[in-house]
Amino acid sequence: MTPEQHVLRWQELHGVEASGLVRRWLRLVLWVSRPLRVPPWTVTLAGLVVTAAALVAPLPVAAALVLLAGLLDGVDGCVAVLLDRVTDLGRRLDHTADRLGEAAFGALLWRAGAPVWLAVLAVLLMWAVELLRRGPVVTVAERPVRVLLTASALLVVPDVWAWALVALSAAGVGQLLRSRIVT
Repeated sequence: MTPEQHVLRWQELHGVEASGLVRRWLRLVLWVSRPLRVPPWTVTLAGLVVTAAALVAPLPVAAALVLLAGLLDGVDGCVAVLLDRVTDLGRRLDHTADRLGEAAFGALLWRAGAPVWLAVLAVLLMWAVELLRRGPVVTVAERPVRVLLTASALLVVPDVWAWALVALSAAGVGQLLRSRIVT
């Protein structure tokens, strides 16, 4: 599969056009995914294991593990496409793994020094972005953005990054609520 074919398949599955940034992300995911010949669910579970490891790792290592888990989240879907194994069950497993991962992100934010209420608010808003999504709507708070902000919070100034995560997730919720309004 060429990078352009991968982008077209991604657009077909997600119902939106890939931006330039998304196209670059998809190239990286495709490059990592091509040599893998494992069931997509094993990549999803590997992402969960990596996220769980982040919970007990020193914070700089945890930040790297959060980034790796975010990459694996993209790789599982790409492997499914490459192996022609895209299924509803796999989509549900991925969705569940993402929500569990975001709960872990909240625990990591708290562990890094963010107040517990801010960490909980961040998790609730991250979940709301996905729970409110109906159809092909891309927001400012997509999963890769949430992963990057969480990893940043584990390295420096956790309160600032946690607030950025809350603000972007709240903006994503707003985008999704506005997209539901029929005029």
